[in-house]
Amino acid sequence: MQNAQMPYHGGYGKNSPKMKVTRAKASGIVFNDYGQILVVRYLGENDKLVFPGGGIEPYEAPHVAALREIFEETGVTAEIVDANPAVRLEFAPNWLVESLPAPICTIYYREYECLDYIYLCKYVSGETVAQESEISAAIWLTLEQLESASTYENVKQLARIAMTVLQQSRMLVADCYNGCYGYCADNAHPF
Repeated sequence: MQNAQMPYHGGYGKNSPKMKVTRAKASGIVFNDYGQILVVRYLGENDKLVFPGGGIEPYEAPHVAALREIFEETGVTAEIVDANPAVRLEFAPNWLVESLPAPICTIYYREYECLDYIYLCKYVSGETVAQESEISAAIWLTLEQLESASTYENVKQLARIAMTVLQQSRMLVADCYNGCYGYCADNAHPF
């Protein structure tokens, strides 16, 4: 019999292993108009840079938690980039139907019994300021700078994947004739 305080996530397929989940969090891979990625260094995190994020509050949707945590930790307002709009969750009855953006990935940290919903986001506004109670630094880095920074391998890998998704969706212009390196909302700057 499963303990009610220790829920299990059954995975996504018949042969998926069960995961003991005692904490859920949401994070954001935030890109700005210059193709830079927002990363933070938590106090006591061994000087490693990670994506901003934190715990999901009771009754809070994961994507809302990601945006809230990004703002609380960095002062940056972001919006979710729904990289795969065909993947939607819908609830019934009809008056409760809401389209939710899909995370770019979900990671299970076995050591912490934590499930992290990671969303692809773009910068909207705000000055980057680290939340002093939790964060020692909040900085924008290019992918190249992140590759050589003190961080975890999964952070580097997710940043590369996010950059590829943005470039393939033509949201991030890698090398346009105007010399920009940013979001191209009207696709006026082709590759």
